[in-house]
Amino acid sequence: MRIDTLSLVADWLKQVGIEAVVNPVDATAIFADYNEATADTPCALATNNFDVAEHAFTSSIDPLGNYFNYHSSQFEPDGQNDAQIVDSEIDASMDTVKNSVDFNVIKDAMAEFQKLYVEKTIEVPLYYRKNVDLFGPKAGNFVGQPTQAGPTWNAVDWFVKQ
Repeated sequence: MRIDTLSLVADWLKQVGIEAVVNPVDATAIFADYNEATADTPCALATNNFDVAEHAFTSSIDPLGNYFNYHSSQFEPDGQNDAQIVDSEIDASMDTVKNSVDFNVIKDAMAEFQKLYVEKTIEVPLYYRKNVDLFGPKAGNFVGQPTQAGPTWNAVDWFVKQ
């Protein structure tokens, strides 16, 4: 899907006056580990060798997970801020999340982060993966999992309906 999407995104960019040169590379280059990638590894996220990169990403259900992806102290090899985002307001919201255990404080900091994420166009999400869980009518107490962890998170609570 990633490679098929490149032409589509290039066409969208062209419509707003930006000429894009599509350079599809193998996923092993894009996701090369920081210690494996070199300055010549094409489109390596870990070494920031790209202008624009399209790849799948799953956001963390834990607000603290965003700290490692968006705080300016978290460039490889210390974190996963592969886009090398540097923004004092984003850092402040992420510092609040990291340094608090108060749910309301974290909720407000995440609301501020999400506002900044949109206003500053930190990334351009193309889609969000949906979880689709199928289960039969005899399955009792099945509850879908809101993360990518899988549907068996509460298997201990399942039962067969009579």
